Amino acid sequence: MRRPAPLPLAFFARDSRDVARDLVGVTIARGGVAGVIVETEAYRDDAASHWVTRPRTAAVMGGPPG
Repeated sequence: MRRPAPLPLAFFARDSRDVARDLVGVTIARGGVAGVIVETEAYRDDAASHWVTRPRTAAVMGGPPG
């Protein structure tokens, strides 16, 4: 299996809605297993997201990209 090229850090340093949209169709691989992303979700100010309801445990969601 040919290993996909890693996405550059700049890919993730954008609005989460744009990143989510652009991830659809991307092939990811790890440890000899690969798959294609077919669905994503992006949250901005969604009151039901963990970023809003559990900010301590979801802190990584608001951290640096990548």
